[in-house]
Amino acid sequence: MKISKQQVLSFSALSGITLLYSYNYYLKDKSSASIEKYWGGITGTTRNVYKISMLLCVISMLSIIYKIYKSSEKNFKNELYGLILLIVSSIFYLPLTIRYVKNPSTIGFINIVATLFYVALGAIILYRENPSWDTGYLAFHLTVLDLTYWSYKFFNR
Repeated sequence: MKISKQQVLSFSALSGITLLYSYNYYLKDKSSASIEKYWGGITGTTRNVYKISMLLCVISMLSIIYKIYKSSEKNFKNELYGLILLIVSSIFYLPLTIRYVKNPSTIGFINIVATLFYVALGAIILYRENPSWDTGYLAFHLTVLDLTYWSYKFFNR
């Protein structure tokens, strides 16, 4: 199956907007104390590092999308698979985390870790398709900082 550049760019724009909207939707009425719980015990300097890293992830995503836009390739199937895993799975992360904070359970733990795994896998697919600073940084953040470190901190509070 051939996936065009335009299909990938359209998917990225629509799903990216949906992801941002979902975060706004789920956090808009939350108190500071509630939001603090979603950080999973990450505080101080480490939280500041996370914030900078999240900004670098946004820059990485914009760079990846720009590279796809400028590419002369004819088929973007694997890029689409990576982006689907990364963006669509990310949409589920926050509501699963909110649910877990309200009602911790083994299935909640499995759901959150599996979601973070799929997000990281999407980034790894993007890296394998185009190894560069942007895909590498995104894969690093989503695998090491989110899947591994955040999960450890969140579930061991």
